[in-house]
Amino acid sequence: MRYSLLLILLLPIAVEADWYLMARHGECAPIEILSRKVERMQGLDTPERFIAEMERRGYSVVFERGFSGVAETYSVNIEALGLAILFVQGERCDQLMQPRGRTP
Repeated sequence: MRYSLLLILLLPIAVEADWYLMARHGECAPIEILSRKVERMQGLDTPERFIAEMERRGYSVVFERGFSGVAETYSVNIEALGLAILFVQGERCDQLMQPRGRTP
């Protein structure tokens, strides 16, 4: 029993990555800025949750995971809302530049 508990404690813990939006000039911005165009954004902090919620709300969503061959991205288009956005994982943003609203 003691060994099985130790084994469970040693298993890697899945940590959900932070996601950002790639802005026009290549900087990363917090997803929360979407609240300017989309109501009730709380809890929609991943591309998957955002896409599922927009489809649940009845919008036609066109998306591509791994946009331009970059695995840590989602391209999402919702024509009815005039949205064409690119979600980028935090570590990719960190490689490009320091995201707005984040301190080093």
